[in-house]
Amino acid sequence: MRKSVIKQLFLTKKARFRSQKLPLFSKSFILWDMKSLTGLLALGMAILSTDVLADSQCERILRPQAGEVAFVTPGAPLFNVSERCLKEVLIIPYAQHAGAVSLEEGAYPLIRREGERSIYALSGTGGRGEIKSCPLCDPLKEVSVFKRTSLCVLSELNVLSCAAPGALSFVFGSEVSERDDASGDNLVYAGREGEILRFEAYNAAREKVATVSYDLREGRVLRYLTQRFEVISADNQGLYFTRRESPPEDRHNAPSE
Repeated sequence: MRKSVIKQLFLTKKARFRSQKLPLFSKSFILWDMKSLTGLLALGMAILSTDVLADSQCERILRPQAGEVAFVTPGAPLFNVSERCLKEVLIIPYAQHAGAVSLEEGAYPLIRREGERSIYALSGTGGRGEIKSCPLCDPLKEVSVFKRTSLCVLSELNVLSCAAPGALSFVFGSEVSERDDASGDNLVYAGREGEILRFEAYNAAREKVATVSYDLREGRVLRYLTQRFEVISADNQGLYFTRRESPPEDRHNAPSE
């Protein structure tokens, strides 16, 4: 039932909306009738799929790459794994207002997809930009784009309002982020005693689990779990080495090169 006390979130020259409170756990997404300068657009109701798609594409990258020469000092890990992610963002190119809703310039990361509806963060990347309602209005819970054309906001009272296609300016882009991923087994160089190289072994929880020694008289190609590396030179100042390709049977769980 419509409640007159609920304020309209969007009121522009191009679009005027009627708002209605949705059930808290509704799986439906409603586009309200929109009265534009050119006439009335009756869009009715669209039922969205409840499938949730991945919000980004990520890969784990192992360094050094196979064949690459690396140097580590005592106390440093031999291998570094980073996670690189490609994430979609909603770009608001300049500050805009639609009734009680303010959209600041910024890039807003994708949170998830639900059918034809893409849901984005209310805060832009790097702390730049925010999408919010007026101080005395119902706070916003999420911002979304329906069918890549209609920008919508959902309030904390579960009121969904959508702007007419073209009423607001926005585009879609992508951002690449990279961070160190400390998970995974690793060796930390601990120095050399004669022909013996010493390492400290750490597990995926970054806990020291063992001290590992290798005798260079038995060969300079060493192996630890799925990783193989060849020692070029080593002393108590550091270790020069190159990583070898892992055997085929060990690669199915290995990060990307």
